[in-house]
Amino acid sequence: TPDVTAPMFVGATPSVSDVRESTAQLSVALNEPGAFSWVILPAAAQPPSVADILALADPNNQGVASGGPVAVDAADVPVTVSVAGLAASTQYVVYVAAQDDAVVPNLVPTAGSAVLSTIDETAPSFVAGFPAIGNHNDGSSVSIDVQINEAGTCFAVALEAGSAQPSAADVVAGTASGSDQALSAGSTLVGAASTTATITLASVPDESDLAVWVACVDLAANAQSAASQLAVSTPDVTAPSFVSGTPSVDGIGEDSATLHVALSEPGVFWWIALPAGATAPGVAAIQAGTDPEGAAVSFGGPVAVVSGDSDVSVSVTGLSRSSAYVVYVIHEDLAAIPNVAASVSSVELST
Repeated sequence: TPDVTAPMFVGATPSVSDVRESTAQLSVALNEPGAFSWVILPAAAQPPSVADILALADPNNQGVASGGPVAVDAADVPVTVSVAGLAASTQYVVYVAAQDDAVVPNLVPTAGSAVLSTIDETAPSFVAGFPAIGNHNDGSSVSIDVQINEAGTCFAVALEAGSAQPSAADVVAGTASGSDQALSAGSTLVGAASTTATITLASVPDESDLAVWVACVDLAANAQSAASQLAVSTPDVTAPSFVSGTPSVDGIGEDSATLHVALSEPGVFWWIALPAGATAPGVAAIQAGTDPEGAAVSFGGPVAVVSGDSDVSVSVTGLSRSSAYVVYVIHEDLAAIPNVAASVSSVELST
């Protein structure tokens, strides 16, 4: 008599194993010799019919991969095939249809299926043009903009230029090479692919050349193999200081004296001499050579200080004998945006 009984799936198959980022293993066992075919669809897709699967077809054109017919030579012995072409971090359903070896094959009445979810095994990569220096570099903090090709977290450390290159693991840990301390470290979440996020590195030194190293990790903990470097120069935001005991006066005569100024870096200074007891002038008044009460006796500036720690002297003239004066001095450096001393300095003299 002819065989008119359809085969059955056995052994808890169809099943999937060794699911990776783009591949998986599909196993099928039948209760008699025959063959099977399979189609992989996104989890939300409409299930195909047995006829569709045997034809390796998907009426809705959502098929990701398919294969068959694959021979099953013996009953109850699983046959395993590799499936490929899958996308990372995605859920799929593998639909399987089978038939026996009868002259007129008997088809399974309903398709078997197995759900699989691929994993993410690939580290994120930077979008072209990133990492990049952000719009904030004020001498005390620096912003670093990042974009990667998937969601994740990016980390950065600031080191002195020329320091040994840290590993990606060092950067993620917020340290310099060999777990030494970094000048600054920070991180930011990247919510989606190709979305700009910003890392803020605080407490960096001003007027310094820095090497900023950046490394990123995706949501599956896949870390980049090496950190990327940005060269950053922070601006000078520190006013010069007086050195060598200046401002000071000597060479005091009946109507003149010599004012000495030395700064910690090149810059300029202004000065104004007022009678003792006169209202002390502010920065703008000294730079303009004026004072609130019109009592200025002598003033000058800007006077160049060509090099740091070098004494520059100017003559204070127009003084009266046997009189007490206060010489007020204000100074700034030669930065593109000059850093002006926070307060006015002064020195007293009596002719």
